[in-house]
Amino acid sequence: MNQNPEDRKISASKNIMMTVSILMAVIYLSFGFWLVVSQSPLFNISLKTQRVLGTVFLFYSGFRGYVLYSRYFRKRRDLDETE
Repeated sequence: MNQNPEDRKISASKNIMMTVSILMAVIYLSFGFWLVVSQSPLFNISLKTQRVLGTVFLFYSGFRGYVLYSRYFRKRRDLDETE
């Protein structure tokens, strides 16, 4: 399957965006987990506020993961089924 250079550019940029999206979802997940589990107050905020903020990061990472899945992986699976 030969692709012209324009299609390869689009494909390369999609792969870069997908990689950045995966990285950001993992960073939000890690930071949220760290805020929820950490026992010492960080950034001069109370433990309760820290846990609420960590929970927000966890939910946001779930949202980013869902958008990532629906944008990059669901379409590929649907295209594979139609071929």
